[in-house]
Amino acid sequence: MATERTDNPRSHSDYTIGWVCALAKEQTAATAMLDIEYEDDLPIPEDDYNIYTRGSIGKHNVVIACLPEGIIGTTAAATVVKEMLRTFPSIRFGLMVGIGGGIPNIQDHDVRLGDVVVSVPQETFPGVVQWDLGKAEQEGFKRIGSLNHPPNLLLSAVSKLRTRHAMRGPRIPAYLDQLARNWPLLASEYLRSDALRDILFESEYPHDKNKLNNDCQLCDATRIVSREPRAAKMKIHYGLIASGNQVIKDAMVRDKLNDKLGGNVLCIEMEAAGLMNNFPCLVIRGICDYADAHKNKRWQEHAAAIAAAYAKEFLQEVAPTAVNRERAALEVIQEVKQNVFKTAEDVNYIRSDLKRQEDLAIIEWLTPMNHGSQHSLYRDRRQPETGSKVLFCQGIPGAGKSVLSALVIEDLSSAFGQTASIGIAYIYCDYQRHDQQTPLQLISSLTKQLCLLNTTLPPYVKDLYNLHQPRSTTPSLKEICEVFQNIVRSYTQVYVLIDALDELSAKAGYRNTFLDELLKVKDSSPTLNMLFTSRPLAVPEVRHFFSHAMKMEISAPREDINKFIDGYLAQLSPDALIPNNDDLREEVKGAVAQAVSGMFLLARLYLDSLVDKLSPNQVRCALEVMKNQNRGVDKKSMEDTLCNAYDHTMARITGQKKDIAEHAMYVLLWLTYTQRPLKVDELRHALAVKVGAKDLNRGDLIPHLNLSMYAGLAVIDDKTQEVRLVHYTTQEYLEQRHFKPALYTNPHVTITDICVTYLMLSVFKSGPCSLKDEYIERISAYSLYLYAARYWAHHARLCSEPSELLLKFLGCNEATRGAAQADHVGTSFYFTKANSAKLRSEGSYFCKLRSELHLAARYDLHQAVEALLEKGHDLNALETRKTPLYVALEHGNITTAQILLRKGEQVIRSGGIPVLHAFCADIYGHTEVDVSMVDDLLNRGARIAYDCGNCPLLVWGAGYDQEQLVDLLLQRGAKVESLNDYRFTPLFAAASVGHTTAAPAATNSPAMPGLAANCDGFYKVASGDSCDTIASKNSITTTQFKSWNTEIDARTYLPHNLNPYGAHY
Repeated sequence: MATERTDNPRSHSDYTIGWVCALAKEQTAATAMLDIEYEDDLPIPEDDYNIYTRGSIGKHNVVIACLPEGIIGTTAAATVVKEMLRTFPSIRFGLMVGIGGGIPNIQDHDVRLGDVVVSVPQETFPGVVQWDLGKAEQEGFKRIGSLNHPPNLLLSAVSKLRTRHAMRGPRIPAYLDQLARNWPLLASEYLRSDALRDILFESEYPHDKNKLNNDCQLCDATRIVSREPRAAKMKIHYGLIASGNQVIKDAMVRDKLNDKLGGNVLCIEMEAAGLMNNFPCLVIRGICDYADAHKNKRWQEHAAAIAAAYAKEFLQEVAPTAVNRERAALEVIQEVKQNVFKTAEDVNYIRSDLKRQEDLAIIEWLTPMNHGSQHSLYRDRRQPETGSKVLFCQGIPGAGKSVLSALVIEDLSSAFGQTASIGIAYIYCDYQRHDQQTPLQLISSLTKQLCLLNTTLPPYVKDLYNLHQPRSTTPSLKEICEVFQNIVRSYTQVYVLIDALDELSAKAGYRNTFLDELLKVKDSSPTLNMLFTSRPLAVPEVRHFFSHAMKMEISAPREDINKFIDGYLAQLSPDALIPNNDDLREEVKGAVAQAVSGMFLLARLYLDSLVDKLSPNQVRCALEVMKNQNRGVDKKSMEDTLCNAYDHTMARITGQKKDIAEHAMYVLLWLTYTQRPLKVDELRHALAVKVGAKDLNRGDLIPHLNLSMYAGLAVIDDKTQEVRLVHYTTQEYLEQRHFKPALYTNPHVTITDICVTYLMLSVFKSGPCSLKDEYIERISAYSLYLYAARYWAHHARLCSEPSELLLKFLGCNEATRGAAQADHVGTSFYFTKANSAKLRSEGSYFCKLRSELHLAARYDLHQAVEALLEKGHDLNALETRKTPLYVALEHGNITTAQILLRKGEQVIRSGGIPVLHAFCADIYGHTEVDVSMVDDLLNRGARIAYDCGNCPLLVWGAGYDQEQLVDLLLQRGAKVESLNDYRFTPLFAAASVGHTTAAPAATNSPAMPGLAANCDGFYKVASGDSCDTIASKNSITTTQFKSWNTEIDARTYLPHNLNPYGAHY
């Protein structure tokens, strides 16, 4: 037992070691390690608010200070040290001793609970790295500045102690035994017992937040990481400690932080960074958790004890004479302060640069969509001196609408590009990008472009980023529209151009939703000016959107057609027939210009058909046929004329040698039915794959694409190397005339089989890549891999029945997991220079699905689901605690869910979670929930309540303005006072985001509690935020807000940085 003695050091200057703790339990462990504890009789200055414990360890006089109760972080630690050094001026160095969160890395440093981590420098890093002091750049995370290394004296003592441990082992167990003897009341908590379980869950697996699950007994045991048993209960690690001002309880955030700092971090804590530049010290941490959602406080006392025991043993290796030779810490700090003022100008510059780089990262986060390359393509297609007459809105196919759109944008940019108060944004709709051009992505793209024009990023964009990015969630359409509306209002004038509206998908309601949201912003923002170009749309609901708009017809004037023809002929080879015959050239110009009636596309097709003629008379005969076909044709029948031109073009293609004609038709099939334009190398690989083959024979790769084989119907973009059909109408023609089911096997069957064959090549049998370089090599050497991984399921869904090859692929676990990784990661690793070479799948949980039936349910392959059920697959099998029905509902796959229900799948629970609550995820990713499906599930016995009678689905429904869902759940018995895991009521979720329809429905019961009763543990959005403030922020009246619940008062709280309806339930 540490004894008290009366011969205390009588002066503050007698103390040379400062020991700092953050928590009372750390201070308890430190005090228990003292050999002698001195009486508390030294006076303390009035302006020093620390309370000290003084004593000795060996021959060293030590003073211990602890942060105030409830106060944590780097700033608080720095304040404690500042006052300590002023009161005890002879302190040479310090020890920061306590608990921390471990970063597990089984291969490199197997940190476990109950281990000790000591801060020592690694490569370019000091022993402690302040992780929240840095900036995001395009090439990765870059720290600003650097913390100091521990003093050389301490690092030398660490080396000596490591040698002693290697030869004799640590004395930490002996010191813990001594603690038990001297302080028996501490033994039960501060010594290790069998009750302390060391469990590490997979990073992607969240904690089950059931109130009865504090020790993770209800968490999925199959998600526990398997680790080899270790002979020693405790291990000491030396390396980097990451310090910052935020508590980290998220394994994904923890791992990303480690990656950004080179993958060498052993521990995370919150105080050390406040000391390193103000206090020469060594940081010692006992590991009490893994900085994930499963953390609890059971290990904290023991972790504090082993850290304190290491500190005691460490001090035995430091000679007092060596300590006295060191400069006083206070003297070192004063010298540092003198240099601080010299760097002030550099710091201001760094902050400015940091701000812009962060802004650009946030803007890029909004959407990866970029229309700049398409704008350049259409601008470059213009022949010189055409486009002097800019026409608006509707035009026949091939009339040059996209080229004219590019000219309008160029003109606006030339006139207003340097005017900060005027915004310009544009979108080129593309028939081959339907999956990318959703209403959310399109409006995000407009928002992104307007943000880029600003020198500073608006705060509401940052707020949206901070809300979603840490949780890897996506903003809702409503949120993006609100941001778009706000940024439009920040300009005096905004010009938005939407080209080729007719190419925007109407099947999923994308076109109507996009127009509806865009015109809503227009109605409330008089500064917004919009221009649309489109083929004539006969759809009534689309005509409704433009009922009050100015309408003009786009048709190329004769002089522009003539210039287009001149430009086309000028690009032919010098010995070509037509350019070298002046009379013939004029005949061609006159006949083509007359025949095309202002349609550039038709002019191109006609000219393509003339260039292979061998004599002037052959050209004239072709012109005569052209004139006869177009005699008496008006503009309304020009599309028929265009089809005739396509017919002639196809005749030229099929009239080639058999092998060439078949190759050309196969290329056109791929270009017609792929979900996005393929790059040249992707198409070369697609053409080389033999269905069912185990390997890609590179001898089957064609050296290059010969565009002449496709008679002008295919073009290559020189900048992007994308191969495309020449026009949207080309795809329509091929779908309707050549590849329709009556004449051709379903093209999606062909593409599906090629995709899954490619994904099952033997070279991919190892499954997902574990290293970044390995992944980059894979997608570089196998060009079709990314397309196949992302779109195989899309093509499979469009097949009338699943092929045996598809079913084989679903059962090939390594192939499906590798594809899931590529679908999730994409090409993001091409654009980062992060120090870590490790590649993680980022937790796409379906990477872990192994059952064919679960995979088919996840990807909505209902034909495959039926085929697998016929083969005897178990309807109620569990994968990651979920049945196939749960997986289908979770992803909004209603057709598949209905099939599973018809086949008799149980709906009560899925691995302990009510199946009904799969719709919580469905709400987050979709505009409307299928209420009839919810009703069907309830009728089949699905439980409406979860976790102490609460219905999180009701909270989600209110937050997403799902009025019908809210009504149904209330009618079927959902408690109106239900809470989700963040303790939000339905009213709170609806009111806090401004929804005015679902909120009243959620207050029909007098049992609805006041908001203030449900806000424990939260703090205000801003100091003094009240109902009035929240109401004004959400565009609703305070009277309306308060009328929903008379108990609401001014103490309305919101959780920091959380979406009240977007959290995981």
